[in-house]
Amino acid sequence: MKLSFIKIALLLLSALLYVQTYPANDYYPLLVWVALVPWFMALEKNSWKMNTLLSLLFSTLVWLVYLWTPFYDATFMISNETFIASVLTFLHLLSYMIPFIITGALYNYFRSYRLLDTLYLASIFTFLSMSIPTLFTFNMGTALYDSPILLQVVDISGVSLLLWLILVVNISLKNIIVLLLEKKIKKDFLYNSAMIVRVTLFIVGYGYWHLNIKTPTNLKDKITIATVQPNMGSRLHQLSMVRDNKKSTPYSHIELSRKALSQNDKIDLLVWPEGGLLVDCDNQAILKKLSAFTKEIATPLMYQCNKCTDIKGVNNCYNQSHYMGVTGQTEAVYNKQNLLPLFENIPDILQKTFVEENFHKELLFKKGEESKVFDNTHAHIIPSLCYDAHSNKLIKKGLELKGELIIIQSNDRIFKHSDIGLYDTAINIISTTSFRLPMVKASNSGYGVFVSSSGKILKDSLTPLYKRHISINTIELRDTFSLYRLYGDWFYLFTLLLMLYLLINKFLKNG
Repeated sequence: MKLSFIKIALLLLSALLYVQTYPANDYYPLLVWVALVPWFMALEKNSWKMNTLLSLLFSTLVWLVYLWTPFYDATFMISNETFIASVLTFLHLLSYMIPFIITGALYNYFRSYRLLDTLYLASIFTFLSMSIPTLFTFNMGTALYDSPILLQVVDISGVSLLLWLILVVNISLKNIIVLLLEKKIKKDFLYNSAMIVRVTLFIVGYGYWHLNIKTPTNLKDKITIATVQPNMGSRLHQLSMVRDNKKSTPYSHIELSRKALSQNDKIDLLVWPEGGLLVDCDNQAILKKLSAFTKEIATPLMYQCNKCTDIKGVNNCYNQSHYMGVTGQTEAVYNKQNLLPLFENIPDILQKTFVEENFHKELLFKKGEESKVFDNTHAHIIPSLCYDAHSNKLIKKGLELKGELIIIQSNDRIFKHSDIGLYDTAINIISTTSFRLPMVKASNSGYGVFVSSSGKILKDSLTPLYKRHISINTIELRDTFSLYRLYGDWFYLFTLLLMLYLLINKFLKNG
């Protein structure tokens, strides 16, 4: 069948709807429930080859075309070599395209309007999306990070269940439209309509129920935290971080912290972000100023720095988070465990081939091996440095250590003026909400945030992009429960079992 104008129009419409669901398009995340309908309609009554082509075109529009520039610009932080930056960008964005391409190729085998085929297609897409490694695990479910009512189901089985429900609604709605166009208003029409109603009642009902649970007795404590967003670049001298000119406009980490303390004298913790500055943990001038400042204000401080040691001629650097108590002494240190692939961590074979000439070797770090909890008077804090927070294993280990609050120190200058940093924050919100764990994120250049254990972004706490800013909020610490804490992403494995069951069922019926 030739590629018709109508099918191309449907693909363009679906791509337009899909990109509107990305973060920073403030009022459009709810479009995830209908964004794939035109794409699925374009796949109707084609050969599998044509559907593969259509799906390749659709996914190219929503990932390669729309997101090429911001991801490509970020890759230049890794290498100045155009070829290497292009290859890394292509491979990263291709990983998001694969579920669309494979689902499109298989669509012809499960394109009936029956409920079983709907569940099968939704399971294929969900399983592929959760199985294929991506640098940032952003998907249609993650796009709903700012919709707390719809977000509550993630505590059942993480984002996979939410993604699967989104797919079920899209496919069922496509079935309804096609049946109406073909004037086949029979039982399949009713079954698909009923499925949409069931999903809606489940998600909205569960969301309202969970957000309105009255649990006054489980409030354990409160902690008031001030985060500093200095918006500093790596070209500045690291002593800029601790400049302390009380008569000038607040500029440095210390000056912005003083401003925060002038606005609220009952701050329990100051949090500085992962810096645009490469700060040496052993810099005595900085340590002396930090110690004196912390003692003066009698407020604990979390800050980030780099610890490098020379072992047998090899320079080993750790990306560290430090907790300095009110006495001015460093009470705890955490080494970042989850390094950003091909940025902070490059395989040996690539290092030997490319690092000296084309990669920025000064950004490489050594992997930390141990989880820590920082003990504040009010909370046991799980420290996380930027990409660390993408590891659910790290969060679970922190909970095992009696952690009550996760604090993420992030830089985000790698994303420049794009909104990709907000994708990273959306993933953080989904992860911590799945565990029912409150979160604080401090960023050097934008998209810091305060989030309650129910996934609600505290009012006006999402920080602006590329502006100096301070944010002060009180986080409630509660005894909470989620199935995800106990069983992890069990639904992801359920989609695999469901696919196998439906495949065997289809084979036996046809056999």
